[in-house]
Amino acid sequence: MAIPYMSLEILNSVLEFAPKDTLMNARLASTVFRESSARSLFGTVTLRNTTRSVRNVRQILASQRLKRYVRTMHIIPRLAFRSSQPVAFLPWQTLVPELRYAFSDIHLSGNLSTFNIDFGGCSLTTCVGANARIAEMDAFRSDLLCLFITTLMFSRYGLSRSPMRALSIQNFQSRSEHHITYSPGFSNLLDHLKTLELSILTIEHECTRSNERPMSTPSWDFYTMLPQVWLAPANILTTLRLSADSHWGYYPKVDFRNVNFEHLQTLVLDHFTFSHDWQRAWLLRHSMTLTHLVFSRCSILQDVWFKGNLDGDGYPTGLQREMLPAEATTYNYHTGWSDYLNTMSDSLTRLRSFSLIDEDSRVVVANEVATVLHADRYLGFDFGYYIAVANHDTLEETDEETEDPNSQLPHSMITGHGPQMRERRLALARQYLEDERALRGLLDKVIQRNMRMGSRY
Repeated sequence: MAIPYMSLEILNSVLEFAPKDTLMNARLASTVFRESSARSLFGTVTLRNTTRSVRNVRQILASQRLKRYVRTMHIIPRLAFRSSQPVAFLPWQTLVPELRYAFSDIHLSGNLSTFNIDFGGCSLTTCVGANARIAEMDAFRSDLLCLFITTLMFSRYGLSRSPMRALSIQNFQSRSEHHITYSPGFSNLLDHLKTLELSILTIEHECTRSNERPMSTPSWDFYTMLPQVWLAPANILTTLRLSADSHWGYYPKVDFRNVNFEHLQTLVLDHFTFSHDWQRAWLLRHSMTLTHLVFSRCSILQDVWFKGNLDGDGYPTGLQREMLPAEATTYNYHTGWSDYLNTMSDSLTRLRSFSLIDEDSRVVVANEVATVLHADRYLGFDFGYYIAVANHDTLEETDEETEDPNSQLPHSMITGHGPQMRERRLALARQYLEDERALRGLLDKVIQRNMRMGSRY
């Protein structure tokens, strides 16, 4: 039976959503079907550190015909220290040289444009027997990252004219690999990216499975150098996603002021802490291009008590030191979420979507309002630890005496009784009402803008 005529564009769109078995059978139908199905079958390659996965990927990359279809590569390594694991994971000492040659020619295809690596399978929460082998785990992740980044930077014949357009690193350990990040090829790689996503895993928090452990100097250096090392060279980005496993931005200081993206359209920040007006000004610097904005689990820092020195902007100049005298240095920030939301509503005239939840959520005003009213939207910094300024129980307190007048509500900086505390609770309650009105106003403008332009987000 003859196959009805179908344009190549329609055929590619149909096969893009077809299951694997259908694609395998379509390859046998005709030359046209074989080419179209191969694009979907081999367009995305997933590499795991198992013998079978490494062998399959090497075979694809060794084929002159197949490797030209590869456009996206997912790397999902996993580290195991016990031989009783059901899958035979290759040891990391074998994995690195095994893959080095396989990756050496990948730039010759010229089509690989998206590269994702997820170290979630190499964390203390997933690796059997890992607690006693933290140093080896760090070395494993470091070696893999260096291998892949080096491969993307250099082809067999030297510095590569990188075809890479999107780079995503999940569960990215908070350590700087200076021999990679300060090489000329690294800047060349970032300079070509249109999409960059970094999901940072603070090693100290990973070691204790808690975000209560004080940060170390290497993690401090990683965060403070993040804008200069990872962001400044990537000046043609259209999409930037930055997240961390705990609050970041103030302690340690992450300063975006010297970073500028002339084409930035999508910005996603997770767990970021706003503490200075320059951050609002930095957002407005991208008002002519920014269309999608997400502040997932972001907070505004209001009050700081810190044992140590603060710089001229009010940021800690180093790690919290417990042995310093009892006197604390203080910093206060009086800007609320309503100020940010009203400014964005007036100035981000191209904004097509905004969310305080996540990038994939459909904007439901009630859900967004519930999020902006969450207690963690306003934080204090109390001698090295972030803590909510107030919780909902605190806001509902009255001046009446409790059975235990010395009791304090947990996880709140507004506690106790008396006129001063009552006034502060009332001020924060008023702030929440202003935040809600400002958020509703911003979302209303975004919805009306999309209706005028004939699309919904």
